Amino acid sequence: MRDFFKNIFAVNSIISRKITVSRLLTEGIAFRDAGEYKNAIEVFRTASDMGSPEASAQLGDMLMRGLGTETNWAAAVKYLELAVSKEIPNVSINVGMLYGMGGWGLKRNAKLAEHYLELALTVEKDSGAQEILDRVRKKVPPFGGKEIAKPKIPWG
Repeated sequence: MRDFFKNIFAVNSIISRKITVSRLLTEGIAFRDAGEYKNAIEVFRTASDMGSPEASAQLGDMLMRGLGTETNWAAAVKYLELAVSKEIPNVSINVGMLYGMGGWGLKRNAKLAEHYLELALTVEKDSGAQEILDRVRKKVPPFGGKEIAKPKIPWG
């Protein structure tokens, strides 16, 4: 009987955690959409720390774009790579692009750029990754030449 209650408690804890993470993700998206970026970052970071790859992707995107915080591609890549490892779609292309360019605290790394762009092509079927991959391989600026410490990207 004791094992039965342990199992019930364990299942209840798992369900409770999933509900909390889901609520946090929804809350973070609402904050972000309302332009309350600092609140969104805090909520996404909490949910990411609880194991939410979706929150990791959202937080990485905000760090990449500098929404509510200083732009920090090194930190963004850490969160985006967590999302890629859990197969969150449409993230690999951003990681590949960031590694291909370097800047904002991230050292350029053509091998990692190629790896993530190939994932975007083969796993995510993102045809836009091919153009970036070709530019990385040919070292066409901003993917070659002198690395720019703070490149300006016109985010859509």
